[in-house]
Amino acid sequence: MHRERAEVQPRPIDVPLDETLLRRVAQRDETAFHLIYRRHATAVMAVAYRILGDRETAAETTQITFLRLWHRASTLEPREGRLRPWLLSVARNAAIDHERHRRRGIAAFGALFTSLPEADPAETVIARARARETDDLLATLSPEQRAVVELAYFGELTQTEIAATLGVPLGTVKSRLRLGLGHLRTLLLAAKRELG
Repeated sequence: MHRERAEVQPRPIDVPLDETLLRRVAQRDETAFHLIYRRHATAVMAVAYRILGDRETAAETTQITFLRLWHRASTLEPREGRLRPWLLSVARNAAIDHERHRRRGIAAFGALFTSLPEADPAETVIARARARETDDLLATLSPEQRAVVELAYFGELTQTEIAATLGVPLGTVKSRLRLGLGHLRTLLLAAKRELG
């Protein structure tokens, strides 16, 4: 009787977790840095491109994001699931900063050729206060919830795109978004009651 030979399954190569790689990056391990880059660069680029709409500028923002990781790795806490939201948040902030600077440059250039009155200083102060309040509110969310809320409302990604970007199930994205928005709503209602 002929026996079929059992196929030997190739042993999977051990792939280090982000937490392990982050510890190694903190010790200036370039190989670990490149592994993190290969694992997360596409998602970081997607967030930057979504905000900026320009591939070259999004690539620059991606480089800035990973440069910040290289310099700040020793200050980051290597806990499971924390690195990707951190990278996406840094990318989003860098892209928004770039866009703000670009708009300011366009506005300043345009002001040379127009005689429109300057913006009301009170409106400028109110706008800046609102931006600070928004950042303060977002800081009360868990990193996972904040990443989902920021990608949805600032990155303008759909829930499916967020799931693909973060590498988590769609149900997890929906849950984090629901919990995060519920938390923010509670804080806003409490603040409203205090004011009046």
